[in-house]
Amino acid sequence: MTTDGYTLVAPADRGAVDVPATSTHWTAMTSVGYNAGRWRASLRAGLASETRGNGTPLQRNQTDWHQFAAEAAGPAAGGLWTVRAAAGSQTYAQTFTSVSAARDTERLTSSQNIPTTFGMVSGQWVRTIGRHALMVGTDASRDRAEVRETRYSWTGSPAGPFLAGGSETLVSVFARRVLRPARRFRLSWEAARICGDRRLASRAHRERV
Repeated sequence: MTTDGYTLVAPADRGAVDVPATSTHWTAMTSVGYNAGRWRASLRAGLASETRGNGTPLQRNQTDWHQFAAEAAGPAAGGLWTVRAAAGSQTYAQTFTSVSAARDTERLTSSQNIPTTFGMVSGQWVRTIGRHALMVGTDASRDRAEVRETRYSWTGSPAGPFLAGGSETLVSVFARRVLRPARRFRLSWEAARICGDRRLASRAHRERV
């Protein structure tokens, strides 16, 4: 999808730097699956991109996103197991400018590029034994993002890049037991353990959870 855009500044206040704020978007998704009766598997992929003009020649931003996912399930040890995994990336780019009071000149002040990656995997097993239903599982995820900023002087000379950002890793295990002593009653017991690690890009800060 593409738009012709709209000029954000009122006609009486517009200057030479004011142009329509435009946008272009596109997405694509695909999937494939296989079912063998007692077990199944699937793969999925998705892409998206968005480009935006912010109303002046130098102000623009763009987002690109990609993701891939897989899932498989089947019987095991008298129950049913399911495994899922996904991974992807996203990149965001933005420019920042300064416009003169008369809106006839514009200069670049900074630009940012923010790449992000993410991934996760999970698995669980469920089984019914008489009036009992059991479930055990685990999942793990990792996300990482970095801000890469370039700053520009009054003369247009670049400085940088200046870096910020960090990463987060989480791992958990969980279990659940459900008992139906009667048709209208249900008792459940649940337990979970979550461990994590967070780090900033400066390496000056680290946090465990």
